[in-house]
Amino acid sequence: MPVFGISPITFVPPSGGEMEFGMKKFEFSKIILCAMGILSSFVTVFCVLLMWRTSDLSPMSYLIPSVFGELATATGFYYSKAKCENQIKLSKNKFDVTEEN
Repeated sequence: MPVFGISPITFVPPSGGEMEFGMKKFEFSKIILCAMGILSSFVTVFCVLLMWRTSDLSPMSYLIPSVFGELATATGFYYSKAKCENQIKLSKNKFDVTEEN
C-alpha cells in the first residue's frame, strides 16, 4: 500500500545469502505523532480561514488550544517512550561491553 505516494520496499532475503534492504516499517507511535501534526496544521489553517472570512476570533480561544494541547501530549509521550527505549539500548550495550573484557 503506498504511503504519501511512495511504494514501500519490503525486505526479502534471497536464497543465495545476499540481503536486500528496503524501507522500514513505521512504528505506531510515529504514526500517531505524524497524524497529530497533520491534524493540528489542518485545524490551524481552517481556523485562520474561518476567522478571516467571518471576522470572529472566538475559535482562537477554543479550537486551537485544544488541538495543540493534544499535540503536546502526543509529543511528550513519544519522547518519554524514546527515552525508555534509549535507556534499554544503552544498558544492553553496557552489558555487552563488560562481557567482552
